[in-house]
Amino acid sequence: MADGPRRPGAPPVPDGAPSPDKRTLGEEGIYLFMEEFNDETCKNAIAFIISHNIQDKPLKKLQLMINSPGGALHACFALVDVMKGSKIPIHTIGLGMIASCGVVTFMAGAKGHRYLTPNTSILSHQYSWGSRGKEHELFAVVREFELSTERMI
Repeated sequence: MADGPRRPGAPPVPDGAPSPDKRTLGEEGIYLFMEEFNDETCKNAIAFIISHNIQDKPLKKLQLMINSPGGALHACFALVDVMKGSKIPIHTIGLGMIASCGVVTFMAGAKGHRYLTPNTSILSHQYSWGSRGKEHELFAVVREFELSTERMI
């Protein structure tokens, strides 16, 4: 966790959380997600959301600003599950580019509180995985693909 002075009652800001001034942004409930989705980047965003949810006096909203080319779908789903379970509504703001997992996460924002800046590009595509193996393994991969598609819809 980052060290230094914070507003009284503000949760600590996880390492890897927003910059340039992550203490100020974190205290105000703003998280900048400007990278690929992977276990580490999603872990930091999850820690940010949870740390705000366990405060005695939580903020009225959190803002997740997304500029991402996408990444690992299962890491994204972990973040989406935490967002949907948050007691604090999470407003999502797309800026720059939201692609693939970025779109899935953007859509997980609180209904009526999903915003795009004027120059945001959105890229959604048909998802694919490369697979090989025995017949029963391929059937399992197909089923996982179908379940992932259902979760995204």
